[in-house]
Amino acid sequence: MGDTTQSLARSVLRRVFGRTTIGTLSIRWSDSTTDTIVGSKSGPQASISVADEKGMLRSLVKKGSVGLAESYFDGFWTTDDLATLLEVGAVNLDARSDALLSRTWVHRVRGIWDKRPKQLRSDAIHEMADHYNLGNEFYAMWLDPSMTYSSALYESPDEPLGTAQERKYDRLCQLLDLTEGDRVLEIGCGWGGFAEHAASRYGVHVTGLTLSTEHAKYARQRLAGAGLADRTEIKLQDFRDEKAMYDKVVSIEMIESVDETNWPPLFNAISRALPPGG
Repeated sequence: MGDTTQSLARSVLRRVFGRTTIGTLSIRWSDSTTDTIVGSKSGPQASISVADEKGMLRSLVKKGSVGLAESYFDGFWTTDDLATLLEVGAVNLDARSDALLSRTWVHRVRGIWDKRPKQLRSDAIHEMADHYNLGNEFYAMWLDPSMTYSSALYESPDEPLGTAQERKYDRLCQLLDLTEGDRVLEIGCGWGGFAEHAASRYGVHVTGLTLSTEHAKYARQRLAGAGLADRTEIKLQDFRDEKAMYDKVVSIEMIESVDETNWPPLFNAISRALPPGG
């Protein structure tokens, strides 16, 4: 299986990265052979060194492109310049996504994988926490200054990311119809960007829930530094364990991290936290 798995992993990566149209990507395999992919347009030049093709393949089958990112932190591959590699990935995003999704065998293997027994609650919690405990420095390399992980709301393609994230937060506050004094629960608070925006601009009290120790530490420090310690609370806990009542509840793209089998508990927790008509 060893040689077959290695060959399969290399075939996947060649397919995924082979459609690179901008810049150059060099891949050094564990046996010291290399592949260099040169796009038709000039752009950033990056390289990766693969230490474990099998591990990379498992991660890809399980989680697609997210799995590739996680496999970096598992030591399955390395790069001497992560920022430039991310730049190559960003400018070729559409091409890479199409290549990945077009691999019919990946769909077949993933279909088999999805029939596995679902995670226990404790396993899912640890996996989600590990994803966000990779280090704030890593996320700061490519997020906007507010450290917002969810999608932004743009008015134009050339608008700064930070401006689009601020607009997104403001739109959410308007949809929530926030009024001064409201008690707001945020399920999946990230680094505290929404909590800071809502508490400082709308005069509400925000309680944020997170499973990440890195998130909790960062959010508490930023909110205290912004003078909002009395109007915010960051809890390191699962949403199922929240018992308090709130006027409003918000959860920004956190559902993408929740297995479908846990959607009912999530919506039950939201319903439980709100009064009738909330």
